[in-house]
Amino acid sequence: MMPLPTRKITKMSFFLALALVLHLVEAFLPPLPLPGVRLGLANIVTLAVLALAGSGPALTVSLLRVLLGSLLAGTFGATAFWLSLAGAAASFLVMAALWRLPRPRFGFLGLSIAGAMSHNLAQLLAYSLLAGLRGLSAYALLSAGAAIPTGLVVGYLAYWLCRLERRIEFVGFAR
Repeated sequence: MMPLPTRKITKMSFFLALALVLHLVEAFLPPLPLPGVRLGLANIVTLAVLALAGSGPALTVSLLRVLLGSLLAGTFGATAFWLSLAGAAASFLVMAALWRLPRPRFGFLGLSIAGAMSHNLAQLLAYSLLAGLRGLSAYALLSAGAAIPTGLVVGYLAYWLCRLERRIEFVGFAR
């Protein structure tokens, strides 16, 4: 059996790798009809790690996913990197804050929708600041509305990832 720190690091590495794969896969998918809106597949892993391991590991996975994903995609330092970082940070902060609320807690779907809305709005704010644009409030409503279906998909998949993680004994993970 692996020592506890080694097992934890290995498990978090697995989740980081999964988040990176989802991040890169989504980068190659055709965009949704609303410009700038994506499914947020990597947030499946952030939400699952938040539920399984807490806010510290979830923040680590989220930030490393943005950093490493941008390095692999060749967008580090570009506008896409800053938008991704702003969205990931806002989404994590909102989901982690809601997760800490006393029971009854928000479920996976509520957390995911709140995370998706904050992600979209933070990206819009960051883009406004970087590009010097004003008057994007109508688009903010559209992107917040798009967060509902995308948040539902991500929340549902995060729920099932947590259920799967609890059922399957990963290679090298003794229960």
